[in-house]
Amino acid sequence: MNLGVRLGGLAGLILVAACITAYFVVSHEEKPELEAPPLVISTVQPEATPDYRELAEANLQVRMNEINSWKQADRLFSTDSIEPITLVQGNREVVYLQGNQLLYEKVGETNYPSIPIVFPTKRDGYVWRSGQVAYIGFPIGPDEESSKGEWYEINLASENPNPLKRLGELPLSPARVAAMSISEEPAAAAVLVNNNGTYAEFMIDSTGKGPLLINDYSPYKSMEATDRWIASTRDAGTLSFDKVTKLNVTGTNLFVMEDAEGLLIYQNNSSYAGAYRFSGFKLEQSKVLSTDHAQAAGYRSGAASDAHVLLRVNNHAGARNMVLLTSNQAFIMEDQPKLLEEGWEVFNGLSFVKAADGLIDTISFSSEDAVSPLQDHVISLSVGAITDLNRKGSMWEGVQDGARVFLSHYDLINNRMKDPQPLWMKQLLPGETASEAQPLPVTMEISLPLTLLDLHAEQVKQGQAPEALLAELGKRNGNSNSNGKGSEDLASRNKLRKFGEAWYILTVDRLEQWDKAGFKELGQLPVSAHTSTGNDVKITAAQDYILQDGFWYVADTFGNRILKLNEKLDIVGETYVTVPSGIMDLGRGEIEVKGLHGTMRFTSELKLKTSLQAEAVPIQQSPMQKVTLLADSYFKQSPSIEWTLFEDRLYIVDSEKKTLISHFIGPMSNLYGHPKLILYENQVLVVLDDRIHVFNSSGQWQRQILFPRTRPDAIYATTVTGENSYVLDEEQGRLYLIQGYNVLQIDLASGEVSLLFRQLQTNLGKLLLDRGVLYFTLYTNNGYGAADTYNELVACRTSTGTCGRTLIPAGFTTEQIREDHVIVLRSLFDSVNTNDKQSASTYMTYKLNEEGSPE
Repeated sequence: MNLGVRLGGLAGLILVAACITAYFVVSHEEKPELEAPPLVISTVQPEATPDYRELAEANLQVRMNEINSWKQADRLFSTDSIEPITLVQGNREVVYLQGNQLLYEKVGETNYPSIPIVFPTKRDGYVWRSGQVAYIGFPIGPDEESSKGEWYEINLASENPNPLKRLGELPLSPARVAAMSISEEPAAAAVLVNNNGTYAEFMIDSTGKGPLLINDYSPYKSMEATDRWIASTRDAGTLSFDKVTKLNVTGTNLFVMEDAEGLLIYQNNSSYAGAYRFSGFKLEQSKVLSTDHAQAAGYRSGAASDAHVLLRVNNHAGARNMVLLTSNQAFIMEDQPKLLEEGWEVFNGLSFVKAADGLIDTISFSSEDAVSPLQDHVISLSVGAITDLNRKGSMWEGVQDGARVFLSHYDLINNRMKDPQPLWMKQLLPGETASEAQPLPVTMEISLPLTLLDLHAEQVKQGQAPEALLAELGKRNGNSNSNGKGSEDLASRNKLRKFGEAWYILTVDRLEQWDKAGFKELGQLPVSAHTSTGNDVKITAAQDYILQDGFWYVADTFGNRILKLNEKLDIVGETYVTVPSGIMDLGRGEIEVKGLHGTMRFTSELKLKTSLQAEAVPIQQSPMQKVTLLADSYFKQSPSIEWTLFEDRLYIVDSEKKTLISHFIGPMSNLYGHPKLILYENQVLVVLDDRIHVFNSSGQWQRQILFPRTRPDAIYATTVTGENSYVLDEEQGRLYLIQGYNVLQIDLASGEVSLLFRQLQTNLGKLLLDRGVLYFTLYTNNGYGAADTYNELVACRTSTGTCGRTLIPAGFTTEQIREDHVIVLRSLFDSVNTNDKQSASTYMTYKLNEEGSPE
């Protein structure tokens, strides 16, 4: 080899070496930084991923091994990763993030949608996965302030060719998710959100129904189960429900799901989706119940499915309960394993019936009980000698002694008398009917010295308050267009007092101080409150209070006491006073209290010094103003003495002596009734719906008779037609009164109150009395024009307390009994006169025989 060749070869080697060196240098200089600044569009161009769709089967494992080597996304991730990050992986499927793209690959296949979701900039997101399903959320706004997010579902278990689904913007912040349980079938997730220490649970699913708020119906709810769920979400790599049971129910998709929190019931059909949580419970048994379609249809309000499913559940402490699922509701009830036996069917709502072996068995639950779980009411009625027994809707029919007899199933399940009462009844044909003018309601127009009324006195005190305070109270009480001066609404809600240079406001039991800087809450007073229900709810509590020498003295009106409180509002002294309504600082370490007893003086240590009867105050200089009220709230004792019930107070005006005696009585519980004045012997009774105050003829309070309302109660929307109606049996010294679903018998001498009649979900007519028999009409199932209700006339013998029933034509209620012992019923569907215009009514009459039975 010659020298030229050798030199040329050497030069070539040197040139190749130089090129190689230059290549590595240039490659190193052009390599980008791995840490991209946040919220900046990525400039990284990831290396193109080879298209592996057409690889031979022998090479598929190579790609799968590569995918298996990818890092799995953490709970909190960023979208701008250079390297692929796995979100969800299946057998030969993967959803992953890379370079601000959400990508899907089905290894070895070509005919599938692979359109990526592209993010214009880096996004921080959260992922929760379970098996082949994952939910991804991106906060909208800063994490600590975000209340909503953009959500996606990934479901490789779905038959949908594209497993990526955008759920959209939901009012759920991913940054605030504390726990999650995920299901593949149904494709849904239960999400627990922590809103600054307050937890709320929601259901989201792939159909777009949601988020659904999940209420917890468990009577045993505690934070322990929630803490377990949160811990399992934080620590577990998978978040699947422990168990999912799909129930075979026609017309709806119904799933019972179990996780660390407990039982979750998820219902999803074409017209309704709902989720119910029963924390701490596990499923034990389930049963689809037979349904009386005619009865249950009204209860379901036309829902898509008429199925009723009964679940028997248990909790970790071994307690068992029943859960009833309707098409759109869930109820937790006391354990009744009998209902899992054959032969039971749903009658109506929460009532079940079984007729066999000469018995009519019923198990019913009332949602009005306001207790959880709902308590059962079990009745087993022997049909005895009754033959040809059958049921049409809510009415049982049979033959007894050759005559047709009837039994309302509503009577059977809703009657609440402890002693057995005859429920079978005969049917009465229509009586004589007539149409005549309906009598007008009797009202009275009388004059009262309004400047002495306590309500207006309260307004006077408010009128002395700063305009700014009254304006703020008006806004807070929903009356922003008024400064509140002289407002009856403010006077009843807020008790304003000025002590020293400061103003104080008592609203029910909340005490506040006010200055130009605004309201300062001082605390909650330990006082009782009385709730009245009508179109609105009215809460009445302490009627007066003072500040003396650093101590608060409070008239706890409905607690029947005077309280002495320290600056922390702790009780340091108390004394009994009947319905105290006023309190005054007399100085010298003394206070004066007004109550039903009269006027009392106490030391600052609440030691009684003097007690005087209610004093008649002069009204010579007080202008009189006319007010209108119902006649039974007024009583004229003599030509010059008038008794009046007005604005929660009793007024006794002597027009001859020009004096007034006034007592605070307090409001009714059911504002659809009204208080009444009844003269009995030498006493005057002030009759409300939960108490009676007895006064002597001089206007001095004597005593009270208490009969608190009971739950369930017919109040507000379920108020009965005869609410607060009464009859007085002067010979026996008894007053009979309708209170909701109750008919009460009150002994006026002893004050003893007994229950004569009680039936739930019933509309009672007003009371009538004739020759020792008490009469009232009864409409079953609340009776407000419902299709499957029946009208009954109930007759109760006051001597024995036994009540019998007669089935009468529908649509009538008790009106009066004439002197010839004819009972008059008025059409329930005629409007009642409330003004000065008379309207015609239809009346039906029956003659009462010597035994008191209608003929």
